[in-house]
Amino acid sequence: ELVDPEQLQTQLAAAVQQKAYRQATRLHYLILLYKLSSRNLIARSPEKTNYDYVQQLRNTAYRQLFAKLTLQYEYVWYGSFEPDAAQYHRIETDFLEMQNQLR
Repeated sequence: ELVDPEQLQTQLAAAVQQKAYRQATRLHYLILLYKLSSRNLIARSPEKTNYDYVQQLRNTAYRQLFAKLTLQYEYVWYGSFEPDAAQYHRIETDFLEMQNQLR
């Protein structure tokens, strides 16, 4: 599947503006997968699970934070948890920390 990171960023900004923090968390995760893939740290595939991606990072400095972000994402998205603004801010801070590490 072709992912346009610019489009994901636009969708993320719109979700945050609408206080759709569950959707925003999902978009952060998709953006992160794109960035990891574009740096050849993971090989994305529709057949792979989030755990597969954590495993692909096992010998990197990113594994621990990515594993934490994966748990946060899965709790919010698959657990149908709707974070409030303060909870989302903490989640967003972790995602931005990982993105900064990837720069």
